[in-house]
Amino acid sequence: MTLPLSAFRVVSLTVPLLSREGIERLLPFNLAKVVDRPISDFIYDWQIARILKDSQELTVFLYPRAAFADISRDLNACRKQIIAFEADVFSACSYLEAIGEVEANRALLCVLIWEHSVSIAVYEAEQVVMVRSLDLEGIRSNVAVGYQAEG
Repeated sequence: MTLPLSAFRVVSLTVPLLSREGIERLLPFNLAKVVDRPISDFIYDWQIARILKDSQELTVFLYPRAAFADISRDLNACRKQIIAFEADVFSACSYLEAIGEVEANRALLCVLIWEHSVSIAVYEAEQVVMVRSLDLEGIRSNVAVGYQAEG
């Protein structure tokens, strides 16, 4: 199952240099400081975005657990099972990698256009190194267009 990146809350965190297991133990405490609801209300995944001298930057993708349960229940009623759950840019990059469209030692810019949002990612060295989501509804409501075609 793939959803637009705009459906996820994306959080960047800096943590000490730790093993994956250490990050997994530390992450709930760090997320609790920046998320306004209990961390148990979310399903989340993370990746290391950048390793620095004495710390590492993480990108964490959170999705509301209740919304996931609703989707899962609806799919189960149709006899469909969720075997993978990702943001759109991750599935697109994985798909392009799987079909051999990603060149070694080259970065890939992935732009996915949805009805109400745009998801943008840079994929490099088998990792999404930058992600952004742009809410088009917010832009439309804040921009007044004053153009009149001639002729």
